[in-house]
Amino acid sequence: MPQVTPLQFLQTLFPEPISPARLVLWTKSRRGGTKNSDWLHNLDQAARLAHQYRKSRDVYFSVVLQDKVSAVKIARRRLPRITLVRFGVARFRRR
Repeated sequence: MPQVTPLQFLQTLFPEPISPARLVLWTKSRRGGTKNSDWLHNLDQAARLAHQYRKSRDVYFSVVLQDKVSAVKIARRRLPRITLVRFGVARFRRR
C-alpha cells in the first residue's frame, strides 16, 4: 500500500479551499486524556500539526460550520469544564 503524507490525505478529503479557521483538529492525549482543539487556517497547518501530534495524541479533524467564537460559546454552555481558550486551543478538565 502506498504511503501518503498527512497533507496528501487532507487534500484528498478536502479538494476545495476551506474558509480560514474552519478546519479543526481535535486531539486527546494518550497520557492523561487531556483534550484540545486547534482551529487552523489551512491544510498545510493541519498536516504539520497532525504530524507533530501523531506519537503522543489521538488526532481527529473536521471542517466546522460555526466560527470559533460561536462554537466556544456553545461548548461552554454544554461543557462548563472548558478551562482555557487561547490562540485557537481549547483545553478541558478531565472528568
